[in-house]
Amino acid sequence: MLIGIIVFMIVILFVCAVWGREAAQGCFWTGVTLAAVFFLLVLGGFFWLVGTASREANEHEQQVAASTSRTRIGIGELALAPSTASMYGLPSGAGIYVQSVEPGSPAAVAGIQVGDCVLAANGTIVGPAFDLNAAKAGMSPGMVITIRIGRGGQVYDVPITLASAP
Repeated sequence: MLIGIIVFMIVILFVCAVWGREAAQGCFWTGVTLAAVFFLLVLGGFFWLVGTASREANEHEQQVAASTSRTRIGIGELALAPSTASMYGLPSGAGIYVQSVEPGSPAAVAGIQVGDCVLAANGTIVGPAFDLNAAKAGMSPGMVITIRIGRGGQVYDVPITLASAP
């Protein structure tokens, strides 16, 4: 940016020299003023962009954190074994094994049991790239999330009403 201002000043001085000696002095100060205004506009625009981007990033982080941290389902989970995933037609690495269910939690009320395999949430396959927290993003306590589970070779869709996180 500084190089651009210097080039701008040289062009102004060259134009002033062409106009003549008397006009050169007034032209020089006009060029300095224009260069200062240009510099301040560019600098101000840069800080405005940085500030806007920073605010938007912070707002997005807060929304994601709030939406995923204030709801709960109430299960402890592990990655699903590749052989179990293939049994339900899922790619390797997809699915979640239910390791534990909190007593009285939304999962327990809905009938989720230890040993169930969570295959999808709201129609999207769960796994490393899309877990239950991502499925709950943007949802509030009291909203219903539909979990597709596998149990004993059978597939069931189970609606779970989300609760507030403690």
